Amino acid sequence: MVATADARIQRTHTAVVDECELLLASDSFDAWKGAETLQVGDLIACNNSFWYREGQSTTKSDYYLGIEVGDGPNFTLPPVVVRPNSWINSRFKRLTARELPQYEIADLDTALGEQLLGLGSIVFSLAGRIGEPEAAEVPLAKVPHLDLLRYVPGQSSQPSCWEASSCSAPSPTWTVRGRQY
Repeated sequence: MVATADARIQRTHTAVVDECELLLASDSFDAWKGAETLQVGDLIACNNSFWYREGQSTTKSDYYLGIEVGDGPNFTLPPVVVRPNSWINSRFKRLTARELPQYEIADLDTALGEQLLGLGSIVFSLAGRIGEPEAAEVPLAKVPHLDLLRYVPGQSSQPSCWEASSCSAPSPTWTVRGRQY
């Protein structure tokens, strides 16, 4: 089990670094940093909730990826994981080097080791591709006519239903009885 966890940490680490590289090259980040005065040693905290979830109540994570400002201004990867003392309501927030001691900061691998065990397998099956697809099964609460979402790598592209109230789908969007979920 430890080898599997270590492999998952390494795959997730690589995926996070890759996504941070894309973020640093994005027009959105470029526009933001052009309006900021960044100093070596500052940390850029990246907001963890860019998606609007209409009619959904979600729990916002207390943790953010933080990218250190280096010389040039270059940025140091891998990112760290920072837990600020208040929500970040903008896409990016500069945390000055002087402010950093008041925040809880962990290196990426340490944070992944602590947090990955708490993530459900559905995250790795449906929300993103980090390594090989994994089978997952999640009970659905408060979804009319559905009790269970099951994903099996390699399943057909059409949803499958069991007992008329459980459904399996290859992606997070599927249709059951004419309704799109």
